Amino acid sequence: MSSPRADDDTEMDTHDLKLSIPETSAGGRSSGDSPESGVSTPRYSEHQSGSKRLRTDGSEEDSGGPHPDDEPGTSAGLLLVTPAEVTQLTMRTKAACSELADVIVRLTRESTWTESKEADAKRKKELCDQLRTIQRRLDRAEPTPALERLRAFVRFAFEKASPATKVTDLLDDELELVLGYVALALKSPKQLMALSTLSKRFRTLVRRPAVWKELDLSQHRAYMTDSLLLRQIVRNDGAFSNLKVANFNGCTRVTDTAIRRVLSISGKTLTHLSLEGCALVTTELVRYASTACPNLRVLDLTECANVDTSAVLKLADEEWPFLKELHVMDTKSLSGRVPQAEFNELVLLLTDRRKRWVDEQHAETARKERLPPGAGAVG
Repeated sequence: MSSPRADDDTEMDTHDLKLSIPETSAGGRSSGDSPESGVSTPRYSEHQSGSKRLRTDGSEEDSGGPHPDDEPGTSAGLLLVTPAEVTQLTMRTKAACSELADVIVRLTRESTWTESKEADAKRKKELCDQLRTIQRRLDRAEPTPALERLRAFVRFAFEKASPATKVTDLLDDELELVLGYVALALKSPKQLMALSTLSKRFRTLVRRPAVWKELDLSQHRAYMTDSLLLRQIVRNDGAFSNLKVANFNGCTRVTDTAIRRVLSISGKTLTHLSLEGCALVTTELVRYASTACPNLRVLDLTECANVDTSAVLKLADEEWPFLKELHVMDTKSLSGRVPQAEFNELVLLLTDRRKRWVDEQHAETARKERLPPGAGAVG
Protein backbone atom coordinates (compact mmCIF):
# COMPACT_ATOMS: atom_id res chain seq x y z
CA MET A 1 0.00 0.00 0.00
CA SER A 2 1.53 3.26 -1.04
CA SER A 3 1.65 6.29 1.25
CA PRO A 4 -0.43 9.39 0.39
CA ARG A 5 1.39 12.03 -1.61
CA ALA A 6 2.08 15.23 0.33
CA ASP A 7 1.60 18.75 -0.99
CA ASP A 8 4.37 20.22 -3.14
CA ASP A 9 5.43 22.75 -0.48
CA THR A 10 5.73 20.09 2.23
CA GLU A 11 7.17 17.26 0.18
CA MET A 12 10.19 15.63 1.94
CA ASP A 13 13.43 15.44 0.01
CA THR A 14 14.61 11.93 0.72
CA HIS A 15 17.86 12.45 -1.18
CA ASP A 16 18.98 15.17 1.25
CA LEU A 17 18.29 12.92 4.24
CA LYS A 18 20.11 9.98 2.64
CA LEU A 19 16.94 7.87 3.01
CA SER A 20 14.97 6.06 0.38
CA ILE A 21 11.57 4.41 0.62
CA PRO A 22 11.91 0.75 -0.32
CA GLU A 23 9.77 -0.49 -3.14
CA THR A 24 7.12 -3.02 -2.23
CA SER A 25 6.76 -6.17 -4.22
CA ALA A 26 3.48 -7.73 -5.18
CA GLY A 27 3.65 -9.99 -2.11
CA GLY A 28 3.82 -6.99 0.23
CA ARG A 29 7.46 -7.60 1.15
CA SER A 30 10.25 -5.16 0.67
CA SER A 31 12.77 -5.95 -2.03
CA GLY A 32 15.58 -5.66 0.59
CA ASP A 33 16.54 -8.48 2.90
CA SER A 34 16.69 -6.33 6.08
CA PRO A 35 15.39 -3.01 7.39
CA GLU A 36 18.84 -1.50 6.80
CA SER A 37 18.52 -2.08 3.09
CA GLY A 38 16.39 1.03 2.87
CA VAL A 39 19.19 3.29 4.11
CA SER A 40 21.55 4.65 1.50
CA THR A 41 25.09 5.87 2.31
CA PRO A 42 26.98 8.74 0.62
CA ARG A 43 28.37 7.71 -2.72
CA TYR A 44 31.95 8.45 -3.78
CA SER A 45 33.53 8.24 -7.15
CA GLU A 46 36.17 5.70 -7.92
CA HIS A 47 38.70 8.45 -8.69
CA GLN A 48 41.01 9.33 -5.80
CA SER A 49 43.96 11.74 -5.57
CA GLY A 50 46.10 11.22 -2.50
CA SER A 51 43.92 11.51 0.58
CA LYS A 52 41.22 13.50 -1.23
CA ARG A 53 37.92 11.92 -2.34
CA LEU A 54 35.58 13.53 -4.83
CA ARG A 55 31.85 13.33 -4.24
CA THR A 56 29.49 12.64 -7.11
CA ASP A 57 28.30 16.25 -6.94
CA GLY A 58 31.86 17.46 -7.60
CA SER A 59 32.56 19.01 -4.16
CA GLU A 60 35.92 18.19 -2.50
CA GLU A 61 36.22 16.94 1.04
CA ASP A 62 39.26 19.18 1.57
CA SER A 63 38.62 22.71 0.42
CA GLY A 64 42.16 23.96 1.13
CA GLY A 65 44.67 25.03 -1.50
CA PRO A 66 47.03 22.69 -3.34
CA HIS A 67 49.54 20.83 -1.19
CA PRO A 68 53.14 21.74 -1.96
CA ASP A 69 53.86 18.10 -2.72
CA ASP A 70 51.10 17.91 -5.37
CA GLU A 71 53.23 19.33 -8.18
CA PRO A 72 53.76 17.77 -11.61
CA GLY A 73 55.63 14.50 -11.24
CA THR A 74 55.36 14.51 -7.43
CA SER A 75 51.72 13.87 -6.56
CA ALA A 76 51.14 11.31 -3.84
CA GLY A 77 48.83 9.35 -6.09
CA LEU A 78 51.17 9.28 -9.08
CA LEU A 79 52.91 5.99 -9.67
CA LEU A 80 54.63 6.62 -12.97
CA VAL A 81 57.00 9.51 -13.56
CA THR A 82 57.72 10.78 -17.03
CA PRO A 83 61.28 11.42 -18.24
CA ALA A 84 60.58 15.17 -18.28
CA GLU A 85 59.57 15.09 -14.63
CA VAL A 86 62.67 13.06 -13.74
CA THR A 87 64.80 15.69 -15.48
CA GLN A 88 63.08 18.45 -13.51
CA LEU A 89 63.68 16.69 -10.16
CA THR A 90 67.29 15.95 -11.13
CA MET A 91 68.01 19.60 -11.93
CA ARG A 92 66.47 20.77 -8.66
CA THR A 93 68.42 18.18 -6.67
CA LYS A 94 71.77 18.99 -8.28
CA ALA A 95 71.27 22.73 -7.80
CA ALA A 96 70.46 22.29 -4.09
CA CYS A 97 73.32 19.86 -3.50
CA SER A 98 75.86 22.05 -5.31
CA GLU A 99 74.98 25.09 -3.21
CA LEU A 100 74.88 22.97 -0.05
CA ALA A 101 78.42 21.73 -0.70
CA ASP A 102 79.70 25.33 -0.97
CA VAL A 103 77.93 26.30 2.26
CA ILE A 104 79.41 23.33 4.14
CA VAL A 105 82.92 24.23 3.00
CA ARG A 106 82.50 27.82 4.21
CA LEU A 107 81.14 26.67 7.57
CA THR A 108 84.07 24.30 8.04
CA ARG A 109 86.65 27.01 7.39
CA GLU A 110 85.12 29.45 9.90
CA SER A 111 86.57 28.77 13.38
CA THR A 112 84.67 31.59 15.13
CA TRP A 113 81.00 32.54 15.04
CA THR A 114 80.37 35.55 12.78
CA GLU A 115 77.41 37.08 10.97
CA SER A 116 78.42 35.39 7.72
CA LYS A 117 78.62 32.02 9.48
CA GLU A 118 75.18 32.58 10.95
CA ALA A 119 73.80 33.35 7.47
CA ASP A 120 75.47 30.21 6.06
CA ALA A 121 73.98 28.08 8.84
CA LYS A 122 70.52 29.45 8.06
CA ARG A 123 70.98 28.79 4.34
CA LYS A 124 72.16 25.23 5.07
CA LYS A 125 68.92 24.55 6.94
CA GLU A 126 66.86 25.91 4.02
CA LEU A 127 68.70 23.71 1.50
CA CYS A 128 68.24 20.64 3.69
CA ASP A 129 64.51 21.37 3.85
CA GLN A 130 64.39 21.53 0.04
CA LEU A 131 66.13 18.15 -0.21
CA ARG A 132 63.71 16.62 2.28
CA THR A 133 60.79 17.78 0.13
CA ILE A 134 62.39 16.22 -2.94
CA GLN A 135 63.05 13.02 -1.00
CA ARG A 136 59.40 12.75 0.03
CA ARG A 137 58.31 13.18 -3.57
CA LEU A 138 60.74 10.53 -4.75
CA ASP A 139 59.40 8.09 -2.16
CA ARG A 140 55.89 8.48 -3.61
CA ALA A 141 56.93 7.62 -7.14
CA GLU A 142 57.25 4.18 -8.66
CA PRO A 143 60.88 3.04 -8.40
CA THR A 144 62.90 3.32 -11.56
CA PRO A 145 66.67 3.15 -12.12
CA ALA A 146 66.82 6.92 -12.67
CA LEU A 147 64.86 7.67 -9.51
CA GLU A 148 66.89 5.19 -7.45
CA ARG A 149 70.09 6.96 -8.48
CA LEU A 150 68.50 10.27 -7.52
CA ARG A 151 67.45 8.91 -4.13
CA ALA A 152 71.00 7.70 -3.48
CA PHE A 153 72.32 11.13 -4.43
CA VAL A 154 69.98 12.82 -1.94
CA ARG A 155 70.93 10.39 0.84
CA PHE A 156 74.61 11.07 0.21
CA ALA A 157 73.96 14.83 0.45
CA PHE A 158 72.26 14.36 3.83
CA GLU A 159 75.19 12.32 5.14
CA LYS A 160 77.61 15.09 4.23
CA ALA A 161 75.33 17.82 5.57
CA SER A 162 74.81 16.11 8.94
CA PRO A 163 78.01 14.24 9.83
CA ALA A 164 78.69 12.95 13.33
CA THR A 165 79.86 15.82 15.53
CA LYS A 166 83.55 15.67 16.38
CA VAL A 167 85.52 17.49 19.03
CA THR A 168 87.45 19.31 16.32
CA ASP A 169 84.16 20.69 14.95
CA LEU A 170 83.63 22.78 18.09
CA LEU A 171 84.52 26.46 18.16
CA ASP A 172 87.45 27.58 20.29
CA ASP A 173 85.31 29.08 23.05
CA GLU A 174 83.13 25.94 23.14
CA LEU A 175 86.17 23.71 23.36
CA GLU A 176 87.62 25.89 26.13
CA LEU A 177 84.43 25.36 28.11
CA VAL A 178 84.64 21.59 27.61
CA LEU A 179 88.29 21.51 28.65
CA GLY A 180 87.43 23.53 31.74
CA TYR A 181 84.93 20.88 32.84
CA VAL A 182 87.47 18.17 32.08
CA ALA A 183 90.03 19.93 34.26
CA LEU A 184 87.60 20.06 37.18
CA ALA A 185 86.65 16.41 36.74
CA LEU A 186 90.19 15.05 36.36
CA LYS A 187 91.76 17.18 39.10
CA SER A 188 95.06 16.41 37.42
CA PRO A 189 96.77 19.19 35.45
CA LYS A 190 99.32 16.78 33.99
CA GLN A 191 96.63 14.59 32.41
CA LEU A 192 94.89 17.57 30.86
CA MET A 193 98.13 19.02 29.54
CA ALA A 194 98.87 15.69 27.90
CA LEU A 195 96.18 16.67 25.35
CA SER A 196 98.60 19.25 23.98
CA THR A 197 100.31 16.42 22.08
CA LEU A 198 97.19 15.88 19.92
CA SER A 199 97.53 18.95 17.72
CA LYS A 200 98.69 22.56 17.64
CA ARG A 201 95.16 23.70 18.38
CA PHE A 202 94.98 21.67 21.60
CA ARG A 203 98.48 22.80 22.52
CA THR A 204 97.19 26.36 22.45
CA LEU A 205 93.80 25.76 24.06
CA VAL A 206 95.04 23.87 27.13
CA ARG A 207 97.11 26.93 28.03
CA ARG A 208 94.17 29.35 27.87
CA PRO A 209 93.26 31.07 31.18
CA ALA A 210 89.56 30.26 30.62
CA VAL A 211 90.34 26.54 31.03
CA TRP A 212 92.00 26.84 34.44
CA LYS A 213 89.79 27.82 37.36
CA GLU A 214 91.33 25.33 39.77
CA LEU A 215 94.87 24.00 40.18
CA ASP A 216 94.85 20.77 42.20
CA LEU A 217 98.26 19.17 42.71
CA SER A 218 97.22 16.81 45.50
CA GLN A 219 97.20 13.81 43.14
CA HIS A 220 100.86 14.47 42.27
CA ARG A 221 102.04 15.22 45.79
CA ALA A 222 104.34 12.20 45.96
CA TYR A 223 106.68 13.47 43.24
CA MET A 224 105.78 17.15 42.77
CA THR A 225 108.83 19.41 43.03
CA ASP A 226 109.63 23.04 42.27
CA SER A 227 111.27 22.13 38.99
CA LEU A 228 108.35 20.03 37.78
CA LEU A 229 105.80 22.65 38.81
CA LEU A 230 107.57 25.59 37.18
CA ARG A 231 108.81 23.94 33.98
CA GLN A 232 105.94 21.67 33.00
CA ILE A 233 102.83 23.18 34.59
CA VAL A 234 103.02 26.88 35.46
CA ARG A 235 105.50 28.26 32.89
CA ASN A 236 105.35 31.94 31.86
CA ASP A 237 102.35 32.09 29.53
CA GLY A 238 99.72 33.32 32.01
CA ALA A 239 97.64 30.14 31.77
CA PHE A 240 96.71 30.40 35.48
CA SER A 241 95.93 34.12 35.59
CA ASN A 242 92.21 33.47 36.33
CA LEU A 243 92.75 30.82 38.97
CA LYS A 244 90.21 30.66 41.82
CA VAL A 245 91.44 27.66 43.80
CA ALA A 246 95.01 26.47 44.40
CA ASN A 247 95.43 23.17 46.20
CA PHE A 248 98.94 22.07 47.24
CA ASN A 249 97.81 19.51 49.84
CA GLY A 250 100.56 17.07 50.73
CA CYS A 251 103.21 18.55 48.43
CA THR A 252 106.02 18.11 50.92
CA ARG A 253 108.76 18.78 48.34
CA VAL A 254 107.41 22.11 47.09
CA THR A 255 108.99 25.24 48.56
CA ASP A 256 108.09 28.92 48.87
CA THR A 257 109.74 29.69 45.51
CA ALA A 258 107.33 27.69 43.35
CA ILE A 259 104.21 28.63 45.29
CA ARG A 260 105.19 32.30 45.23
CA ARG A 261 105.40 32.05 41.45
CA VAL A 262 101.84 30.70 41.26
CA LEU A 263 100.56 33.43 43.60
CA SER A 264 102.25 36.15 41.54
CA ILE A 265 100.24 35.02 38.50
CA SER A 266 96.85 34.23 40.03
CA GLY A 267 96.89 36.15 43.31
CA LYS A 268 94.36 38.82 42.27
CA THR A 269 91.66 36.26 41.49
CA LEU A 270 92.54 33.56 44.04
CA THR A 271 89.92 32.92 46.75
CA HIS A 272 90.97 29.50 48.13
CA LEU A 273 94.54 28.55 49.02
CA SER A 274 95.27 25.20 50.62
CA LEU A 275 98.81 24.44 51.84
CA GLU A 276 97.95 21.56 54.13
CA GLY A 277 100.96 19.34 54.79
CA CYS A 278 103.43 21.58 52.91
CA ALA A 279 106.27 21.09 55.37
CA LEU A 280 108.69 23.42 53.55
CA VAL A 281 106.36 26.44 53.51
CA THR A 282 107.43 29.28 55.80
CA THR A 283 105.93 32.39 57.33
CA GLU A 284 107.52 34.51 54.58
CA LEU A 285 105.23 32.92 51.98
CA VAL A 286 102.17 33.76 54.10
CA ARG A 287 103.33 37.39 54.32
CA TYR A 288 103.71 37.50 50.56
CA ALA A 289 100.25 35.96 50.12
CA SER A 290 98.73 38.66 52.35
CA THR A 291 99.61 41.29 49.72
CA ALA A 292 99.42 39.18 46.55
CA CYS A 293 96.01 37.62 47.36
CA PRO A 294 93.75 40.40 48.71
CA ASN A 295 90.52 38.49 47.92
CA LEU A 296 91.41 35.33 49.79
CA ARG A 297 88.47 33.76 51.65
CA VAL A 298 89.84 30.39 52.71
CA LEU A 299 93.42 29.72 53.88
CA ASP A 300 94.48 26.27 55.08
CA LEU A 301 97.87 26.05 56.81
CA THR A 302 97.30 22.76 58.63
CA GLU A 303 100.53 20.91 59.48
CA CYS A 304 102.71 23.75 58.18
CA ALA A 305 105.18 23.42 61.04
CA ASN A 306 107.42 26.29 59.83
CA VAL A 307 104.63 28.87 59.83
CA ASP A 308 104.36 31.16 62.86
CA THR A 309 100.81 30.93 64.21
CA SER A 310 100.85 34.36 65.86
CA ALA A 311 102.11 36.06 62.70
CA VAL A 312 99.36 34.41 60.65
CA LEU A 313 96.66 35.59 63.06
CA LYS A 314 97.93 39.16 62.90
CA LEU A 315 98.06 39.10 59.09
CA ALA A 316 94.53 37.72 58.96
CA ASP A 317 93.27 40.67 61.02
CA GLU A 318 95.21 43.34 59.12
CA GLU A 319 95.50 42.18 55.47
CA TRP A 320 92.58 39.87 54.66
CA PRO A 321 89.25 41.65 55.12
CA PHE A 322 87.33 38.93 53.24
CA LEU A 323 88.90 35.93 54.98
CA LYS A 324 86.19 33.58 56.30
CA GLU A 325 88.16 30.42 57.16
CA LEU A 326 91.64 30.10 58.61
CA HIS A 327 93.07 26.68 59.49
CA VAL A 328 96.21 26.78 61.66
CA MET A 329 96.16 23.37 63.34
CA ASP A 330 99.66 21.96 63.94
CA THR A 331 101.42 25.15 62.94
CA LYS A 332 104.54 26.35 64.77
CA SER A 333 102.90 27.47 68.02
CA LEU A 334 100.27 24.71 68.04
CA SER A 335 102.43 21.60 67.75
CA GLY A 336 105.17 20.02 69.85
CA ARG A 337 106.89 21.89 72.69
CA VAL A 338 106.17 25.62 72.59
CA PRO A 339 108.15 28.24 74.55
CA GLN A 340 106.13 29.90 77.32
CA ALA A 341 106.50 33.37 75.81
CA GLU A 342 105.14 32.27 72.44
CA PHE A 343 102.30 30.43 74.12
CA ASN A 344 101.34 33.49 76.20
CA GLU A 345 101.39 35.70 73.12
CA LEU A 346 99.13 33.23 71.27
CA VAL A 347 96.68 33.15 74.18
CA LEU A 348 96.43 36.95 74.16
CA LEU A 349 95.81 37.01 70.42
CA LEU A 350 93.11 34.35 70.60
CA THR A 351 91.46 36.04 73.59
CA ASP A 352 91.40 39.37 71.75
CA ARG A 353 89.93 37.74 68.64
CA ARG A 354 87.28 36.04 70.72
CA LYS A 355 86.31 39.31 72.41
CA ARG A 356 86.08 41.14 69.07
CA TRP A 357 83.91 38.38 67.62
CA VAL A 358 81.52 38.54 70.61
CA ASP A 359 81.29 42.35 70.29
CA GLU A 360 80.47 42.03 66.59
CA GLN A 361 77.70 39.53 67.35
CA HIS A 362 76.18 41.81 69.99
CA ALA A 363 76.34 44.79 67.65
CA GLU A 364 74.63 42.84 64.90
CA THR A 365 71.88 41.70 67.29
CA ALA A 366 71.30 45.26 68.51
CA ARG A 367 71.12 46.56 64.95
CA LYS A 368 68.46 44.02 64.05
CA GLU A 369 66.43 44.92 67.15
CA ARG A 370 66.45 48.63 66.21
CA LEU A 371 65.05 47.90 62.76
CA PRO A 372 61.27 48.35 62.37
CA PRO A 373 59.25 45.16 61.86
CA GLY A 374 59.57 43.85 58.33
CA ALA A 375 62.43 46.23 57.40
CA GLY A 376 64.86 43.39 56.95
CA ALA A 377 62.48 41.24 54.92
CA VAL A 378 63.50 40.49 51.37
CA GLY A 379 61.10 41.42 48.55
